[in-house]
Amino acid sequence: MESVKEFFELNMQTISEKNLPTDLPGYGTDESMTVGMGVSLFDSQTATPPVLIGNESQIEKNVTIKGPVVIGDNVIISENSHLERCVILDNTYIGQNLNISGKIVDAGRIIDPYLDLSINVTDEWLVSGNPTGAIGNLVQRLFDISISGFLLVSMFPLFTVLRTAIKSNMVAYLTDRLGSVIHVVKFDCSNNPSICERLFFKLSLHKVPLLLKVLQQNFSLIGNRH
Repeated sequence: MESVKEFFELNMQTISEKNLPTDLPGYGTDESMTVGMGVSLFDSQTATPPVLIGNESQIEKNVTIKGPVVIGDNVIISENSHLERCVILDNTYIGQNLNISGKIVDAGRIIDPYLDLSINVTDEWLVSGNPTGAIGNLVQRLFDISISGFLLVSMFPLFTVLRTAIKSNMVAYLTDRLGSVIHVVKFDCSNNPSICERLFFKLSLHKVPLLLKVLQQNFSLIGNRH
């Protein structure tokens, strides 16, 4: 994906035009929404499909949701709020009496995908990161550092020897932590690959630049990119 707008429209299209994933492990469904594991739904909330709610999220009383709406993992939607045609990313808190329509909310940032504008909200009672996800994020970060560091130490010597024989160019990635674009070296294999090229790709040495980005917190080895 090359833009925030494309990310947003893909989410809307996926849940609007296709059946929601009722057969995934831990996911269940009723007439109005598909929910993951450990989701808390309070009384008096109403939902108009399609709605997808990730794991360990909490929807409080008198919340109205008008699909298509995508809610990530570990999200809290406080009472009397209204969500319509929006994407709420993982580890986000939505405060009381808010109206979120046509937007992406990423922790303390509200993003308009069509104007390509974002607002950083400083009032944590309105929108913010959900602190209950901090431990999980720390564990994932420690995993990323240890595994990517080990792989780099073992792969880098041979990578430096063989990379001069491989064609390369720069490509841009839009990260899931929206509004951030990074550039990574991409290696290309010729039509008639040499022995060096075959060895380079067989040993997955072309992934070394991505491992460096993992250490810089641009990517994660598992799950969402940062």
